Amino acid sequence: MCLDEKVKWKTGNKDRRRNRLSRFKRNQRGLSPVIANIVLAAAVITIGGMVWSFSQSATTIIADDYVKGVMDLMDEGIERFTIEHVGYSSSNHTLQVWIYNYGDNDIIVDVYVNVIGGAFGSKMENNVSSKAIIKVPISITIASGSEVAIKAASRRGNNAYYTSHALGTGEASPPYLVSSSSLGYSSPRLSPCISS
Repeated sequence: MCLDEKVKWKTGNKDRRRNRLSRFKRNQRGLSPVIANIVLAAAVITIGGMVWSFSQSATTIIADDYVKGVMDLMDEGIERFTIEHVGYSSSNHTLQVWIYNYGDNDIIVDVYVNVIGGAFGSKMENNVSSKAIIKVPISITIASGSEVAIKAASRRGNNAYYTSHALGTGEASPPYLVSSSSLGYSSPRLSPCISS
């Protein structure tokens, strides 16, 4: 082997080594984009799953709230009650308000009484069963000739109104109430109440 061949042989070995290293580096360069794409795809899938999970739970909550709201509105729509009768006893200063629930739901009613230019009274949390009538006593002083406004309000926001005047028939008889107007779901079946 001559010197020239030895140099070529040694140089050839170096070239072969360089080719191997460059192939290995090229393989590493080719591996890096693949790994980057896999990591990027995993990140996108993970973030997408998180967003989907959040939107799914938010949608479920919104849908549940909507259904609850619709059911409450249905209950409110089928809630039926009225002020059936009103009487006042001047001997013990008690106004009796009869509330009739002719609907299918049990209700809780708050009763407010306002004597125009005078006293105010209320009785809260009166439970009225379905198809039942209750008497609500309210302690209040009503002078003869006073206008009395009564409001019965349910917890679902429905109201029944009743307005009357206290009429005195003399000192021996107590005043009684005569209806002048009634607003609500139906007009009450009333006759003047002479209380004792």
